[in-house]
This record gives sequence, C-alpha cells and structure tokens, in this order.
Amino acid sequence: MLKQTFSTSVAALLLLAVLSIYSCEKDDGNNVNTAPTCTITNPGTGTEIIQGTIVTISADVKDDEENISKVIFFVNDEVMDTVNSSPYIYEWNTADDTLGYHTIKVMAVDNESEMGEDETEVNIVDADGKACPRSPIVDYEGQTYRTVMIGDQCWMAENLNLGQMIDGPIEMKDNDTIEKYCYDNDQANCEEYGGYYQWDELMQYTENEGAQGLCPEGWHIPTDKDWMILVGYVGENAGYRLRSSYGWNGNENGTDEFNFTVLPGAYRPEGGNFEDLSISLLGYVASFWTSSEAENEAYAWRWSFDYESDELYRVDLKKNRGYSVRCIKNME
Repeated sequence: MLKQTFSTSVAALLLLAVLSIYSCEKDDGNNVNTAPTCTITNPGTGTEIIQGTIVTISADVKDDEENISKVIFFVNDEVMDTVNSSPYIYEWNTADDTLGYHTIKVMAVDNESEMGEDETEVNIVDADGKACPRSPIVDYEGQTYRTVMIGDQCWMAENLNLGQMIDGPIEMKDNDTIEKYCYDNDQANCEEYGGYYQWDELMQYTENEGAQGLCPEGWHIPTDKDWMILVGYVGENAGYRLRSSYGWNGNENGTDEFNFTVLPGAYRPEGGNFEDLSISLLGYVASFWTSSEAENEAYAWRWSFDYESDELYRVDLKKNRGYSVRCIKNME
C-alpha cells in the first residue's frame, strides 16, 4: 500500500514538473509569435481622387518581434507592389483607372507568415472643372491663381495680373519693368479682371510659339492650338459654357460648368484712350492673346468671348493691342 502511494506521488510530481515547464514556455515572449498590425494612414476612406492624380498610399505597420518580411499593396485585389522595408508606401498613378469606387488593401506579412491587413475605399472622379491635381493654386509674384483641369489641359482659372500699371496711351517697352494696362487706368479693375498686355511684352520679346513669356516657370502662353484643343473639348456652345455665371451685360451669363470663369473684362482699345469710349466695354467682351503669330508677323492670333454669342471668335490682330492672357501648364 505504501509502495503504491509513493508511485502515485512521484507521478504527480512529474506531471507538475512537465506542466510547469510547458507553462514557462508559453509565458516566454521569445517563443510566441504575434501577428503584425497594419493600418492605412493615407488616403482616408471616401477620399475623392481626381483621375490622373498620383496618390501616395501609406501604411503604419507594427510587429512585436520586429520581423516584418514584406508589405503588399493591392488595388481592387490586384497586387500593385511589394515593399520589404520602412517606409511602407506605394505611389499609385490613377491615370488608367476607371471613374468610381476602388478598394485599397495593404497586407503585412512577418517571417513566420503571420499576417495583418487593412483596407479602405476611395472614389476616382472626373478631372473636368476641378483644380489641377499637382497645382491646385499657383502663387506667383504676390498673386494667387486658381487652376482648373479641362481634358488633359491644366489652365489658370484667372487672368494674369502681373506688373506695374501704365496709362493706356503709353506703349510698352522692352526694359527691366514688367508693364500692364488696367481698364480705365484703374488698378482696381486689374485686381478683378487681370491686366492687359501688348503681345511683345507678354511674350517677353521673343517670337517663339509656346514661350513662357510672363507666365511662371513650368507654364507658358497658350498657343493657338492650345485654345483649339480647349474649345474642341468643350464642344458646342463653348463660349457660353466657359464664361462666368455672372457679370455679363443683359444677364447674358454663361454656365461656367468647367470652372474656367471667363469674366467680361474687356480690353485696351485702339490707341489706349479709355475716356474716348462712348460706353464702357466691361460686361461685353473678353479677349485673350495666344503665343502664335499670324501669317503677317505684325499680327498674332486672339480668341474672344462676346456677350451676344455662345461661341468664340478667333481673329488675328495687331500685336500692339492690349488683351488678357491665361497661362497653361506645360505637359509633363
């Protein structure tokens, strides 16, 4: 009887020892692997992305054992890239993606194939009428200009207003001063409608079509073809659809559906004498230079909006006239 009790006690002690060892192993953090965590930090759920934008997808990945093997980026369940070290980011070019909602997923995998993942949904929207993806605004020489994407073109959505005002009858000169005209020789009109420029001043005394001229770096004076592309893209009634929804004479406002916002800012009349006008030109017309010379080198092409027409007028006129300008971004 004593022998049996002793054997039972020994067995119990051995069992306790085994359980103790097992328990210690389970409590030892070095022997227990935990799955990594993965959180998408950009873009946020529901973000609207203009088609063609390059979006930085970024993820915060953590692992207690610090043994991340790889981080995989998916768009709509398609593997886009695999990153093996921090920072865990992927540059997604949306140019070829369809409009609508897309699912982004990021998966972190450790050395023991444990996984953690996160996903979000974003909306790719049409670029037309929205700010240019990489240049929503342009700060230039003390002025801030809105931009707008129309088709594949990125335009300033406001007229250039650069330089020192001179009186209308004075001819612009090739000197160290950028000069501009303001309607009725009133600086306040330049603040609202932008300045007028003679062609040579606008081009900064070069005849190269598509020159930067007075535009900021990375932009240029639109060519005649640039305007043709814009008008062709907008289509029928382009003048009506591009001009502003306010300010035009007789309430002949446009729809401004592309946010191009052409205001009826007029122009500098022949000779520059605003006081000789029988009526104010403001409210009636808006005219824009191109950087394209006409067959007669004393002339250049100009595009004009009129309150009585839903279309635009393309005319070659003398370079010494004063018209507005919109800058257009260089193609990347």
